[in-house]
Amino acid sequence: MEIKNKKFLAALKRDGLEDMKLIRGDGYFYWVSDTDFNLGVALVDSPMIMVCYFKHQSIEKWVADAKEAYLAARDLILQEEDDAEEKLDFFNGDFMADEEE
Repeated sequence: MEIKNKKFLAALKRDGLEDMKLIRGDGYFYWVSDTDFNLGVALVDSPMIMVCYFKHQSIEKWVADAKEAYLAARDLILQEEDDAEEKLDFFNGDFMADEEE
């Protein structure tokens, strides 16, 4: 179930995190993003928040958790892009070396 607390959603929007959605599981919460596929996939690796009820944390703490999950997902995406570029450079370099011989 997605959390739709108005103050919470306003705080996310204020911090530029309006694409993040907080979902309640059974005794935990987790983050998803519907609008950015790469971010959504990367959020799969973000940790669950082991809190039974939304009210057990302040809105500020939830927003801080959203920032942490967002930054971790973004860093993962950037690392994967860097790895892909390195692999492409490696294969292009090997291909070019073969042509020169």
